Amino acid sequence: MHRSHHRTCPLLSLALIAIVALLPLLVPASVASASEPVLVKSFQKAYDVNWHDSVVINGVFFFIANDGIHGPELWRSDGTTDGTRLVKDIRPGVDGADLSRFHVVGDVLFFVANDGVHGHELWRSDGTTDGTFMVECQ
Repeated sequence: MHRSHHRTCPLLSLALIAIVALLPLLVPASVASASEPVLVKSFQKAYDVNWHDSVVINGVFFFIANDGIHGPELWRSDGTTDGTRLVKDIRPGVDGADLSRFHVVGDVLFFVANDGVHGHELWRSDGTTDGTFMVECQ
């Protein structure tokens, strides 16, 4: 009789437990409390939203999306229709800002973006249009 040997990976198990435990912290309260899923914004195609570079800061979800007008740009959502909007059109036009490398420090999102003038540079955002700008290195 052959016995099947199943090995478990303790680190993988701990990682999955940590992810499940952190999910309530990552999902905005307005979304988590909804009894049924609610569409808050529709983009033209599924690939028009980049979930890989996305973060949650104080219950607000920041992500990259292409609405067909601005190209791939920085968006935010609090889980409501009114609270889902373009943060800033960093590179006007359909090419978008080629955002990447999202990192959170405190209440600020840092990322790399190309405004079409300066190339790929470090940017920061507090989630507002005026509070989203290229970091000047001195």
